[in-house]
Amino acid sequence: MHKLIPLLALGLAAPAQAQDLKQELTICAGLKSKSERVACFEAISRSANAPATAAAPAVTPAPAAPAVPAPAAVPAPAAPAPASAEFGREKVTPPARPAKSAQPARPSRVQAQVASVSQFMPDRWRITLTDGATWQFSEPVPSYRPPSSRDTVEILRGALGSYLLDFDHQTPVRITRIQ
Repeated sequence: MHKLIPLLALGLAAPAQAQDLKQELTICAGLKSKSERVACFEAISRSANAPATAAAPAVTPAPAAPAVPAPAAVPAPAAPAPASAEFGREKVTPPARPAKSAQPARPSRVQAQVASVSQFMPDRWRITLTDGATWQFSEPVPSYRPPSSRDTVEILRGALGSYLLDFDHQTPVRITRIQ
């Protein structure tokens, strides 16, 4: 370590004239190690903040000894977390659910009347209901008898957000809403 650090720590950088202070700061700035620079600047700061006395005490330089590393800097108080820090937290800690009576009831099935039916691919049908909703088969279904206009169909909620079309006691068909 640089030999000046122990000298500065002993008080040689006591309140001095502006020229001396400038020299001391220049020496500290020239040190290569970050910890040496910080210790040097802190020593100057401590001596500058010390109360002035009538006569500065005479200090004899101590023999060069291994310098004690500067204490770890105390971290500044943390700034408030930005709004983005809360984003996605619901995946970690789900919010408290309101009482069941406060939740709107989601029907598990709906009955509707068919307005029109068209085939858009082999064994795949597009169905428009009287309320304007349009659904189509998600996969081809050979030998399925599609509904016709004015038939009533039932749309059921399936697993993982899917929907099923139930018509005329046939096996329910996976459908997707497109409009």
